[in-house]
Amino acid sequence: MIDFESYFDADYTLSKMQTISYITDERFELTGMGCQFNDAGEIFYKASEVGRFLELFKTSFGKNFDTVTVVVKNASFDIQILQTRFGIIPKYIIDVEDLTRFYDSRMPQKLEKVAKTFLKDEAKGDTMQFKGLHYADMTEIQLFNLAEYCKNDIKLEYQLFQKFLPFMTNPKLELWLARHTLNLSLNPTLILDSKKAARLQIDMREELDTLIERVDRIKQKGKTTLQVLRSTLLFPEVLQNELPEGEFIPMKKGTKKMIPALAKSDEGFQQLLVHPCQRVRELCQAKQAAKSWPTHIKKIEKMKLAAMACSGKLPIPLKFYGGHTGRWSGKGGWNPQNLGGKGRAGAATHPLIREVRSLLCAPSGYTLGISDSKQIEVRVAAWLAGEKKISDGFAKGEDIYSQFASKLFGHTVYNDVSDDPRLIADLMSIERGFGKDAILGCGYGMGTSRFYNNCYSNPSLRPLFDSGQFDWAFIDKLIKTYRTTYSKIPAFWADVENAFKFVIKYPGKEAKLPHLHFANAHGTVIITLPSGRDLYYRHCTINHGKEICWQHGRTWGGGLTENLCQAVARDLLAEWMYTIEQAGIHIVLHAHDEVVALLPEKEAKGLLSKMGELMCKRPVWAKDLPLGIDSQLSDRYKK
Repeated sequence: MIDFESYFDADYTLSKMQTISYITDERFELTGMGCQFNDAGEIFYKASEVGRFLELFKTSFGKNFDTVTVVVKNASFDIQILQTRFGIIPKYIIDVEDLTRFYDSRMPQKLEKVAKTFLKDEAKGDTMQFKGLHYADMTEIQLFNLAEYCKNDIKLEYQLFQKFLPFMTNPKLELWLARHTLNLSLNPTLILDSKKAARLQIDMREELDTLIERVDRIKQKGKTTLQVLRSTLLFPEVLQNELPEGEFIPMKKGTKKMIPALAKSDEGFQQLLVHPCQRVRELCQAKQAAKSWPTHIKKIEKMKLAAMACSGKLPIPLKFYGGHTGRWSGKGGWNPQNLGGKGRAGAATHPLIREVRSLLCAPSGYTLGISDSKQIEVRVAAWLAGEKKISDGFAKGEDIYSQFASKLFGHTVYNDVSDDPRLIADLMSIERGFGKDAILGCGYGMGTSRFYNNCYSNPSLRPLFDSGQFDWAFIDKLIKTYRTTYSKIPAFWADVENAFKFVIKYPGKEAKLPHLHFANAHGTVIITLPSGRDLYYRHCTINHGKEICWQHGRTWGGGLTENLCQAVARDLLAEWMYTIEQAGIHIVLHAHDEVVALLPEKEAKGLLSKMGELMCKRPVWAKDLPLGIDSQLSDRYKK
């Protein structure tokens, strides 16, 4: 066990800085280090002793501690210090935080919170007593308190390590994945195009200024336009004045009363963004811009600072098991998995936001091999549910989107419109788009209202609904057509929900579905996936409304199906990553269903082909799952 303590103050702190910037800053100063060897008890070394004892450890464990497993809590901090400050790169690492996230990624992961929940009477000390204290300035009492504080952290971390390691199923693969994730941050290889990053920030500021200038008329009560746009009190007043007579601001339930539904994700606000009235659209677009553009600008700034700390190379800040399904998430102020996609025509991500992706470049002499697993969640859903109409169609290379659209509209819909007149091409694009949206969006139980609101919030589709070409009844028909055409998928929602409820009601019994196993361990429902990995749902009950409740809310068969499909897709990605790396191909980034590798230019085509072969090779636990990929080479990261 290793736990470093370091100097911090009001400005120089991890709460305000990225880890790499904090550790490479000239103000960085160790104040001590806690250790424990197996279960021999906690030891504290003062700052003046740390370097000497680490050198002694090398004589026992090897230059890079090759003969021991180094256990830490927050490896991106402690292991980064070992590597950056002492040149020690441990071969075997286990992060206690990876273990606790594996059990429940949604719970607070801070040591104080986890210890309070799972170690009962064990309490973490207060780190704020050392704020602003340099090692050389500490009194004997303060040094004693620091030692006791650090040793207590080690004690808690060791107890959590013992408690949560057994919950990690498939540890050979999962611990490898955790280490690979850490290496993406510790050993960056991608280059950040800092000049383009700076230009992009300028363009984003200009875009923000342009949108704000369009609504400069809303200044009031001594407030600037930007202040009005950000005000929860003033903006609704201004917006209501712009709405047509008889139309009112959409509302939603707040904690104590109804409040305006003007958050970015609110359906009502999404519809206002494409409102027929230009003045309403401009107001809402400006409000969204006032919130989002500063966030995007700040994200690029964080990327620039991280690259500056690594001589131009950009650490990839992914968090192992960041989501409940086992998927990765971002950290350090930006998420490499969320850099903007193309989207459906007319509803695409803003071009400037999409450009952020292109800031990540291959170093000289290399190119990026980008392989994307096609429609993976749809394929997994059909496979789990036994819906052969979809699985067999994908296996034969059929256009599932067009097939469903043809059934929906009662005439042939197709994709290749290159030789068609513009009117026919546009119609095919719209109709096939509905087929695609249905296949991709209805597998988890989306109903008529949600689908309709999504369409109504889409700037390319709303005019078709405002004109009466499409309406609520059409969307209702679409949903019913999907559920009858692919009836085994709705049946699967019910099967999953019933199996989940069964083990809640009868804790000593188990339930099985094809590829899935359900059990209950003291109120925690465990779903064993086809790969053998376990998903944990803590504190499960069934309420008076016969709904499934658990630690983090309510769920049902459709929601559970979404969890399962994303979890299986994640396990496929994990298998691909392992086999690709074993083949000697270096992965530098991954995102949900996409793998990005760094390939020598002279060998790039052959290695990209090899990646494709490995990603189409089904694991033993999914031998009949149809897979497909899209691959490309690029000197920059792109979709």
